[in-house]
Amino acid sequence: PIWVVRWTALPAAALGLLLVLRSQREAISALESAGWTAIAPAALAFALAPLLQGMSSWLVLRLLTGRTPLLEAMLVWSRSYIVRYAPTGTLAVAYRVSARHRVGASTDQVLAAFAYEHVAVLAAASALSLVLFPLTGSLPPALPASIALATLALTAAMRPGIAGRGVEAAACRLRVRLAVVLPGSRLGAVVGVNALGWLGTGLAVYLLVGAVTGAAPPFLWIVGSYTAAYLVGFVAPLAPGGLGVREGMLVV
Repeated sequence: PIWVVRWTALPAAALGLLLVLRSQREAISALESAGWTAIAPAALAFALAPLLQGMSSWLVLRLLTGRTPLLEAMLVWSRSYIVRYAPTGTLAVAYRVSARHRVGASTDQVLAAFAYEHVAVLAAASALSLVLFPLTGSLPPALPASIALATLALTAAMRPGIAGRGVEAAACRLRVRLAVVLPGSRLGAVVGVNALGWLGTGLAVYLLVGAVTGAAPPFLWIVGSYTAAYLVGFVAPLAPGGLGVREGMLVV
């Protein structure tokens, strides 16, 4: 129910921040030494990716429904984004389905938008990871590279001409009306929006690393490394939102 999200998200977020502050004192001290002149721009850059992810979610819903309002879609998306770190991340899906009337969508459209949103985020991360490492004179790590190639193959297969027809045919056999398959060009546009978000995240990491260490690696290398870490974290089991696995891979 929606009231569960309303009354648990804020206390849970506060508890999580408290645990982070207690367990990461040394890292926080190092970050504080960088000064707010570096932290503030990095915080703004970090906000770009969630903003664009929410925009891409609205864009998919708008393409599927033709009427989803922007502000309502962003509100629903932001709340689901907060609760996605609950174990397995299923609470985020449950909330979006329960709030489907606010975005003027059916259950299958909400689920399709959720799937397309994550495919687009992964496809954008995959493309950047594979492209940016060679531009810096290196190769992406083997595990993230394999995940990236599989993700791009899946994204290509989701076009109506390939997997889309199979999905719609299966739905027809089950007597379910399923109008949730996006054309390849529109899916590509959603991937492009998320690619801009990854560049914003890379900029935030670049600013923080440079402020703390005094000598950050090249910007493109940092973006490639962060997207590679995200890919590994996303497929890791029992790690909601890739939490912990993503950071560990980034350190490696």
